[in-house]
Parts: sequence; C-alpha cells; structure tokens
Amino acid sequence: MKQKFYLTTLFLLISIVSFGKVKQTQQMTSVPSSDLKYFDGNGINMSVRNNGMFADINYQNLRSISGLSYKNIQFIYTSGLWLAAKVDTGIRASAAAFNSDFTPGAIRSDGLHYGENDSVLFRVYKINRGDTPETNPDYADWPAQLGAPVDENGNPRIFGDQTLWCSFSDAYLPERWFNLPPALNAEVHLTVWGWQDIENIVFLRWEIINKSDKTWQDAYLGIYVDPDVADANDDLVGSDSTLNLVYTYENKESPYYPSLQSIGYVYLQTPLEYSPGDTAVSLFGKIANYKNVPAASPLAYKHTPWEWTEIAFVTDSTSQLVYNRLSCIDNYGNPMIDPLIGERTFWGLSGDPISGTGWLDPLPQD
Repeated sequence: MKQKFYLTTLFLLISIVSFGKVKQTQQMTSVPSSDLKYFDGNGINMSVRNNGMFADINYQNLRSISGLSYKNIQFIYTSGLWLAAKVDTGIRASAAAFNSDFTPGAIRSDGLHYGENDSVLFRVYKINRGDTPETNPDYADWPAQLGAPVDENGNPRIFGDQTLWCSFSDAYLPERWFNLPPALNAEVHLTVWGWQDIENIVFLRWEIINKSDKTWQDAYLGIYVDPDVADANDDLVGSDSTLNLVYTYENKESPYYPSLQSIGYVYLQTPLEYSPGDTAVSLFGKIANYKNVPAASPLAYKHTPWEWTEIAFVTDSTSQLVYNRLSCIDNYGNPMIDPLIGERTFWGLSGDPISGTGWLDPLPQD
C-alpha cells in the first residue's frame, strides 16, 4: 500500500519593534548518524539533517549556539518531524526531537531500509542558482533516481535561489531512538529553499510515502519545535488559526539585541483529502475535488498545566503519547481545553498578545 502525503511549511521570521542556555529538556548523548548542511541563501542560517531534524544545533561544533539564526540572532535550538497513525489495531509513531527515529536512506520494494551506511548517495544535497556539474558536485550527483526534484529537462530543479534535498526513513530499526518498533515504514523526502531577496523566510516541503503493506488510518503529521528566541529563558508562545501560524516571541527586550524578536511557523499546504466540489491548494497549483485537511496547534510541554509534560523516550506508551499530542490530547487522554471558555480547542494559546486578550501564555521561560 503506497500512500503519499505532502506537507509544505513556511518559516517566517518577524522583528516586532512595536512590542515595545541551559537546556532543561531531555537531550541525546549522541546524534544518530546523519549529514548536515546549512541553508544560508539569505539572512537565515539553518541546519538541515537527513534524519528528520532541521533547525537543529550542531552538537559537533561547540561554537554553534543555534539550529536557526537570523542575522546572528539565535531563534531555534532544534526542530523535528513527527508522524503517527493507527495501523491495524495499534498506534505507530516516528519522531525527531533531540533524538530521532529517522535514518538517512530509503526503503526497498520489500519494505526494508537501505542506505544507512552510504554517506555519499544519501547525503544532504545543496545547490544554488547558477550551479553547473563542473562547479558543484551536489549538482552533478543530484539523485533524481531517489526522487529529488528535476525540471522538464531532467536537470536539478532549483526552487528559489538555493535548494537543499535529502531522503530518510523510519524503517532502520537499530537507530530508532524515540519510539519502539514497529515502524510506519515511512520514506521521507525533504526539500528546503529560499530566495536571496526575501531574507527572513525559508520554505520546507516534506513528501512522505507509506512504503509498508499496511494502510495508515487517521494519520497525523506535525513539527516539534524547541525555540530559543534571543534570550531563551523569557520565551512566550502562541498560535493563530486564521493564518495557520504558530509563533514564539520574547517577553522583554534583551540588552544584547535590538528590539523584540519573534519567529513563526506557517503551514502553507496541509495533506490533501478527496472531497468532490472542493478545491485544495498545493505547491504546484490548485487541485479540484480535494481539500486541505485542517491544521492544529497542540501543546507539547512547557509549564503548567503539568499534564502537558515531556514524553519519555522508547517506552511502551511513547507512540500513543506522540499520537495523542498530534491530536491535541494530553497524557491522560483529555482533550485540549481553552481555559477561558471551558471548551475544546485545536489551537493552543490562541489569544492576542498585542491586545492582551484571550488564552495567552502566562509564563515566560524556555
């Protein structure tokens, strides 16, 4: 059963001038084997790994203080892809957050992962507008046979002015660091791009292919984020359902940086669902008789209420808790409730920080 899902995300950095580390999370002792390159085609400097993690701090470089910075201001410590679905009578999940269930490579027709030891073929490829086979080995070796995007002439397709591409899967069981087997058998192709003249935006697109012999039911895709905006210890978070936006902003101005800083993640395209009479939006245009499934902004963990706490790695309950989080349910099976109106919501901390109304983040911290 081959199913494809497409998730396109835009990161939008905003400097909010009118608004006026020591990590305490579970961290890995070693990063699973992966390649790392940086998107640096504009004012953003963002790491891209081929193991489901991105905007992720470089543990091998002690001078690296951020997975994503903008004009030398830190914004993100780490980000990662989360997947979960009902399979047969159980829940399967794969996630990347400090640890990762994903490994560089792809999945063969027999459902087995391959390429975990091939750091040449399964590397992060990075090309710039104007590159040629003679000037850039990544352009010359562009892996179209693996699914890397190409133009009408079969040449590497460059989105924006700089494009990065890689392939990874969750089917290599020895390097599942977050959820226990069995895996979803998801093969993932990540494309990252941006424009030199749009210095505060980077685009990411995930192509997620079900290469198992099982159907994924009620599947969820999500992005886990640990933001560290300028001074990491005074961050506040919020969401805006009208813009498909989740954001983090500073509570007070740092003495080290000009003005208040913020970063937002916007979903431009969510997965498609067949729906006669509707029209969906995709990267390549509108698609008739489909609709984009709704996005959500579940809480992961930060502070009270304490039921939204960290998820323990590689336990019998980890996959269920990952699935719950993506469907806006806490550790105890309770739906996310807006405390101001006492009703269920799929958009956590959705108040308006400008006017100070609605459900706001009450505690600035990491």
